[in-house]
Amino acid sequence: MTPFFYKRAASEIPCDEAEAAYYLGYKKINPPSDDVAGLIHKSCLKMQPVLVPQAVYAEYELSVSEDETISFADVSFRSKDLARNLRNCRKVVLFAATIGAQADMIIRRAQ
Repeated sequence: MTPFFYKRAASEIPCDEAEAAYYLGYKKINPPSDDVAGLIHKSCLKMQPVLVPQAVYAEYELSVSEDETISFADVSFRSKDLARNLRNCRKVVLFAATIGAQADMIIRRAQ
């Protein structure tokens, strides 16, 4: 299959500060303090202009043999656990996504 490429402009992806707080462990009944909410907001403002969201995926025919060999996209390998998980599947989708190198750099610096 021909890979499908996906790219969006950063301006199309709003920063959801409530969702960011949720993934930081805050709940509606226990919202972040004003200081933490300010950090979330500041982080959104810093990340938004550098986001370059992109993804690629492709679908391939899949075969899983009795000897636990998994084959797709001209690649074959053995894996007992993966063969068990994919036993009844006929296709596999490979997917990769990024928000961009500059965004990754900002995240690493902040860590």
